[in-house]
Amino acid sequence: MRKTMMAVAVAGLVLTAVSALAAAPPADKCEASKNKTAGAYYSCREKAEATAITKAATPDYSKCSTKFDSSWDKAETAGAGACPDTVLTAPVNTYIAAQAAEAASVVAGAPIPDCAGDLSACEGNLAACVASSTGGLPVTGQTTGYGTGSDGDVEAGVARSFTDNGDGTITDNVTGLMWEKKDDSDLGGAAGIHDKDNTYTWGISTSPYPMDGTIVTTFLATLNAGGGFAGHTDWRVPNQFELFSLVNLGVVAPSTYSAFNTGCAAPCTVTTCSCTQSDGYWSSSTAQGIPSSAWFVDFYRGDAVNNFKTDSMDVRAVRAGS
Repeated sequence: MRKTMMAVAVAGLVLTAVSALAAAPPADKCEASKNKTAGAYYSCREKAEATAITKAATPDYSKCSTKFDSSWDKAETAGAGACPDTVLTAPVNTYIAAQAAEAASVVAGAPIPDCAGDLSACEGNLAACVASSTGGLPVTGQTTGYGTGSDGDVEAGVARSFTDNGDGTITDNVTGLMWEKKDDSDLGGAAGIHDKDNTYTWGISTSPYPMDGTIVTTFLATLNAGGGFAGHTDWRVPNQFELFSLVNLGVVAPSTYSAFNTGCAAPCTVTTCSCTQSDGYWSSSTAQGIPSSAWFVDFYRGDAVNNFKTDSMDVRAVRAGS
């Protein structure tokens, strides 16, 4: 009697399990089937490896691939369009094949891959490459050229310290960038080239919208003429990242960065004061997808906006330093 009752109970459990499986939604059926298919394919490839080793032959995976492709497609069909992924047969086939080959290599004596370590080494190599090619300052990522001096390099996100060189320039001790100081010379007479109120156009030509406005023909041409401003003739317009390294050095926090804001309440020259407008300063970076516009950094809001290159805006020169 007990055996009969136990048999009935077992039969009931089996029927319940079958019913549960039959009642599974199409997406679950498909996912379960794909897991079995992936496992079978992996196992098939490893068996092919074993056979090849014993026969000193090249592994034959053709049957494995054929079965996998067929089973995967059946799972997709059975899923009635409700499979939990959108990966096609071929990419999964390639992925599992690569994993199986890697496992076979490890079994044969190769070291287990260290993905995290490899990534770290790769990132280190990349950093070294960037440092050697840009003097330690990562590039902005701009890939289209808009004329000589239309983009540059910067190291962003690092705390700054500055040295006033006493010749109208300030050096960033972290990046090595040398910045032009701005004055308020127009309060005492005619505005000089460093006056904070001077504005310049980025470009004046049509497509491909090169950097040929007064920012180059007047501002940089004057700074780099003769022996150059402060003895240097390689002054240029900073890119967007470089300008961001100075954000909040102006109106937002003048007391913290006094090197960029001193003595501007009275007429002054570039060697006796330094002034920063609470306004937008041109960068040398062109807006992606809008070649007629370039980015400027707003020293009041602390953000970046793109503007037509033909408009006039403030600018502060920079050079790589020495």
